Amino acid sequence: MSAVLTERPRTVLRRAWFWVAAAALVLAFAGVSVIVGGADTGGVTRSPTNPAPAGSRALAEVLQAHGIEVVIPTTLAEAVAAASESGSTLLLDDPGELIGSDGNSELRRTGARVVLVAPTSRTLIDYDDIAQPASTVEDEDAVVDADCDYGPARLAGAIDGAATTYQVLTGAGTVSCWVDADGAARVVVHEDGLHPLIVLGTTGLLENQRILDAGDAAFALGVLGATPRLVWFQPQQREGWGDDPGDATIGSVSPGWVIPVMALLVATVVAAAIWRGRRFGPLVVEPLPAVVPADETVRGRARLYTRANARLRALDAIRIGTIGRLAAALGQGANASVEQVAAGVATVTGRPLAEVLELLRDRTPANDRELLQCSDALRRLETELNGRMRP
Repeated sequence: MSAVLTERPRTVLRRAWFWVAAAALVLAFAGVSVIVGGADTGGVTRSPTNPAPAGSRALAEVLQAHGIEVVIPTTLAEAVAAASESGSTLLLDDPGELIGSDGNSELRRTGARVVLVAPTSRTLIDYDDIAQPASTVEDEDAVVDADCDYGPARLAGAIDGAATTYQVLTGAGTVSCWVDADGAARVVVHEDGLHPLIVLGTTGLLENQRILDAGDAAFALGVLGATPRLVWFQPQQREGWGDDPGDATIGSVSPGWVIPVMALLVATVVAAAIWRGRRFGPLVVEPLPAVVPADETVRGRARLYTRANARLRALDAIRIGTIGRLAAALGQGANASVEQVAAGVATVTGRPLAEVLELLRDRTPANDRELLQCSDALRRLETELNGRMRP
């Protein structure tokens, strides 16, 4: 009968059990992540179409229920066209500065009432530079009073949540609300008649998860519902940085930390290559067949056993050689079993058979010291037998 070459399913599964278990673990983790965090990660933060806790769909639907038309443009051109209509409020939520100074100038020229959500210093410079970011408040449970003459702020009374505070740079026609001890305000209102501008540092009052806290809802509805039309613009692509694409380079559009981090990574890779790389010398011509010394082979195999902590396998290799030499000394054939060799050795040396069997077959070394002791004991046993056989 010929041998069966096809592996059994059990053998294949036993060989691949690690990868199967790893894949199952990854799938289970992904499933749990989707179930637990799927609702919190869906959609864009503060998007009027996002029903997740970080979205703003609740506020948008309440505004629409009160007759406010909510327009959601996706590009700068659509936002400019929508904000150019009379009676419009433009909400600009651009924390990544995706639209440049040209884009902000186009939006400013529409004449719409502008609400800037947590604007950066560069964005504020494009909008008359009335304020600059001062600090960040991390305490979401801190409740502060408005203490200002702005109508929606008086109606709300108090708001809460994390915020970015702003230091007012101009006093003409500017009202600061929710001012802290350092004089920085969470909301800055600049009413000059031509270009009304509101700087909104508290973003939590727009989100579904915090809209019902304190006076957040009253203030949000008062600010965004002041005109019959609300243009809610959240840029999702970079535009408004000039018409010439060649003006923008990778360095100009990348954060300042990118180049130093890349240089550090390159230096680390080079250092690791020099540290771990092996330097090969010139090729050496060696006549064939190549002869490898026996001691070199023994040392190489011993290093492999040491690296793998294979003490029992190393001891078995020593035992095999010892048993073969003992059988030859006793005049036994090459097919003699361990029990036969042990019985012959016990008869000649006078040692107990159980002691010889334990040494030749049963003893298991627990550490390197016991491995050396077993090796020395096998050498002494072989020397003793040779001395008895050839006095």
